[in-house]
Amino acid sequence: MFHVMIVEDDPMVASINRQYVTMDSRFCVAGVFKNGKEAMDFIRSGKKVDLVILDYYMPVMDGMEFLEALKEPADGKRRPEVIMVTAVSGAEMVQKLIGGGILDYLVKPFEYARFEQALKHFAEYRELMSNPHGMLSQRDIDRALGGRSSSKKPGESMEKGLQAHTLDTIRQCMKAGGGRFFTSEEIAEQVHLSRVTVRRYMNYMLESAEIVSEVNYQTGGRPSIRYRYGKG
Repeated sequence: MFHVMIVEDDPMVASINRQYVTMDSRFCVAGVFKNGKEAMDFIRSGKKVDLVILDYYMPVMDGMEFLEALKEPADGKRRPEVIMVTAVSGAEMVQKLIGGGILDYLVKPFEYARFEQALKHFAEYRELMSNPHGMLSQRDIDRALGGRSSSKKPGESMEKGLQAHTLDTIRQCMKAGGGRFFTSEEIAEQVHLSRVTVRRYMNYMLESAEIVSEVNYQTGGRPSIRYRYGKG
């Protein structure tokens, strides 16, 4: 399991980031901190941290200062990877932050699907780099750098196991909803498929930018993902 640290001074954003992280069973939250200094003290104490979800604007130690501190030697321990989650979008500052050695960059506000994609990229990166003495193919290196096309266009070749007829059935079902959001369970019931199967098609359509998603926290329990046909 990957241990994730969230460094965010806004309690609401920190709570959303925690929810998003825990929706993937491969990840757990190691700690939530309001500034970079608290987070760095935690890392230097020897606690296990594989990934840092990092904001930029924070008191005491901001995101850039944290990245600089993270470059310092850590007794041979593996440096955690960093995903920036911030409102900072100015070209000059983005360039500096990327130069600080981050793995991914998300601009607030963002959809759950983009956050999920960032976690998936991290997991793939760690898998590829698990053997430091191994040899990587060009395709592996492209994956590690996030260079694979992450947005398929409608009409491009589909992933193995997906059927055009089934995709069209789900598409028509969502179009008939008149712009409302559906859960995968609701779609599965209408098209007579399993929820797991429908979720695969939802992921494909999200990557194709054919649908959008949101997380519904008003469930009284575990948050659920809802989908709507169309952009924006």
